[in-house]
Formats: sequence, structure tokens, C-alpha cells
Amino acid sequence: MRSSEVVGQAPVLVIQAGESAFGRQLRELWQARELFYFLAWRDFKVRYKQTVLGAAWAIIQPLFTMVVFSIFFGYLGKMPSDGIPYPIFTYCALLPWSLFAHALNESSNSLVNNQNLITKVYFPRLIIPMAPLFVGLVDLLTALAVGMWLAALNVQYRDVRYTIPFLTQLWLFATPVAYPSSLLPEPWRSLYGLNPMAGVVEGFRWSLLGRPSAPGPLIAVSSVAVLVLLIGGLWYFTRMEETFADIV
Repeated sequence: MRSSEVVGQAPVLVIQAGESAFGRQLRELWQARELFYFLAWRDFKVRYKQTVLGAAWAIIQPLFTMVVFSIFFGYLGKMPSDGIPYPIFTYCALLPWSLFAHALNESSNSLVNNQNLITKVYFPRLIIPMAPLFVGLVDLLTALAVGMWLAALNVQYRDVRYTIPFLTQLWLFATPVAYPSSLLPEPWRSLYGLNPMAGVVEGFRWSLLGRPSAPGPLIAVSSVAVLVLLIGGLWYFTRMEETFADIV
């Protein structure tokens, strides 16, 4: 086959100046869906490569943390747990939190860790912070919303990668994981939902433990907070996308 024929069959990407950035992102994400699956599967294999227990670590890690919390917060600190045995109360919250913390860390560092790929070929950059979330689908929206902000910031300010563990630890204690949200009276309890993970954790507890009343207002406020973060993160990521290959 002649080289001209090969060139003639190659896909051509045209980006028009007046085109909506959001619409272009959605179309490109769909066109590059196979690349998303490949990167997501790669991250899954890398995470559990050469491990004896494999994906079971997603359950074991929060289990060990539950033991620590049960000793210090439950037994020594006498922290209330809404009538539920404290280890179960904590473990139900630690499961989604552990998935969220891992997804947030991987998503935030994804652009810097894939700099060789970004500088060599064009593809929708949003795939990079989205792919690690495949491993922790429970908290997809929250982790994606915050991860897009931190991923874009991490390209320009490398200090971000050092603040992420500290931020995650602070966020853990600002979320009702070791304590119930019922410690706060209304209307402060509903406003507590401005922390997006508060609604996720309490909703997860409610669905698993069959508690009599759903944390409706808390989940509603958390959902709005996630939506605002997601839209803002997508806008900032799209705005900074043009400079990624030059700065990274």
C-alpha cells in the first residue's frame, strides 16, 4: 500500500475556535473510550500487581483502620455510634472513604505521572484523571470533581502533590467517619453536607445498615456541593488543558 493511501486514511481532528469546549470534551471522550478502558485496566493491574491478596486489600485496609478507630475512638474515647456497634458503624464509613482517598490521590497525580504520554500524542486529557477512578467507582463524582482541580493545579504547582496526603487526613476527620453526624443539631447538620463526603458516608451507612430515616437533607446538600465542584473542576481543567504539554 502506498504511503499516500495510508496518510489519506488517517483520522483528522479539527478544533474550531467557536466550538463549545464542553461539547468537544464529551465528543472526544466518547471517541477515545477504548483508550479510557485501556488506561483504567492498566491502573487496576498496577495497583494489585504481585500482591498475594489482590483486590481484597480494598476490604483489608479499612478493616485495619477500623480496629484502630474502635480502640481509640470507640473504647477509650466513648464516641457515640447511634446505637450501632462501633466497629460496624466505623467500617461502613471507611469502605467508601478508602476508595475515595485512593481515587483522589491517583487522580490528582495522574497528569504528572503520565507526562510522557501527554507530550507525545493528542487525546482528550480528561481521560487521564478519570481512568484511576475506575478502581474506586463508589465515589466517582466526588473524587473526579476534586481530582480535576488538583490534577490541573499539580501540573503548574508541584507542591500540590505534597499537600494531598495532608488534605486527605484533614478531610477524613472533617467527615463523619469516626463519629455520627447526629452530634450536630439542625440546621448545622444539613449544612455539614457542604462537605461532599458527608452525604456519601451517611448515605452508605444508611443503605447498608437499614437505618430508619434517610439522611435526605444531608445527601441533597452534598449532591449540590459535588455538582458545583464538578462543573468548576471541568471548567478549570478545560481552561488549563492547552498548557499541560508545555508545563508538565
